[in-house]
Amino acid sequence: MLQTSDKKYIITSDRDEKIRVSHYPNCYIIHTYLLGNKEAVTCVKQIDEQHIISTSLDRVLSVWSFEKEEDQLVYRHQLEDATLIPMRVSCVRLSHNNSILIAVAFEQQSSVHIFTFDGTSLKPFQILTLPSIVFDVKLTESSELWALTNKKEENVVLHKLRHNQFELVQPFENQSSLRSINTSITFDIDPLDKQLYKSTIYHKRVRDEKDDDNEDKEPKLGKRALKTQAKKARLEAESKVDQK
Repeated sequence: MLQTSDKKYIITSDRDEKIRVSHYPNCYIIHTYLLGNKEAVTCVKQIDEQHIISTSLDRVLSVWSFEKEEDQLVYRHQLEDATLIPMRVSCVRLSHNNSILIAVAFEQQSSVHIFTFDGTSLKPFQILTLPSIVFDVKLTESSELWALTNKKEENVVLHKLRHNQFELVQPFENQSSLRSINTSITFDIDPLDKQLYKSTIYHKRVRDEKDDDNEDKEPKLGKRALKTQAKKARLEAESKVDQK
């Protein structure tokens, strides 16, 4: 879910492959739906004033013009590698040259794919390979890329854009903030991986025959049905007493 930068819309996605654009603050008024994904949407981020990017379990990065009511799909990028399930996205417009960068992290992968966006399409910019699995990424206007990983004592990794390439910032490079962040992380990251960063949380629950059988044998009753049932039982009991 995200709120657009102009505060006019709330954009949400779900397991039913669609993205909903609602007016804010009257969120019950739906502006439009963004349709076309074949599997659940895993992340939605705003790129600029007109565009958002979505990722989905069918390994697709989609760029949308979210204010349009038709022909909203601007660009679609299909990831060919079947192991790359996009889970997290970060977008930024760099302050020094006004260019737009998009970073994508994947399920159970140590790589981060970086793209540029020129208003009409995504173009590969760089692939970073980190020493451990990447959970989340964040790009900043000051040309930094922060990554949350599962490597203990070095959970947060920083890269800096230098000479048109992101390079790893070493802890000794006067980055006291980076050192303090890593030393302050005292909780275990692994349980978060299972709860927040696995694609299984987006899968639809499949009903099995046992569930259907149990529901047939023991139907669930609402409050009104329960009251009606209790009243019927009471009347039957009173009728038997009268007969005696």
